[in-house]
Amino acid sequence: MIVSFSAATVFALAASGLPWLLQNAVPAGMLYGVAVFVFMNLIVIPASRMPKRPFNLQMTVAQLLIHIFVVGLSISLPAAHFIR
Repeated sequence: MIVSFSAATVFALAASGLPWLLQNAVPAGMLYGVAVFVFMNLIVIPASRMPKRPFNLQMTVAQLLIHIFVVGLSISLPAAHFIR
């Protein structure tokens, strides 16, 4: 919950200075989903005490698509609606 709230807060703060994020909510949200995926996999997960797992291409693609369509768009579309 804290991670998703933080991701939404970062997007909202960025959108206040970059109106393109709100004017183009779908592509911005998709790109933001990729950014959240990269941040989670390069910073958050390695910093946690979660044991390393072997790389699985199918799982990585599924997680990336979830971050693009579920995380990114569920943050950018409401932001574009409510922050105007």
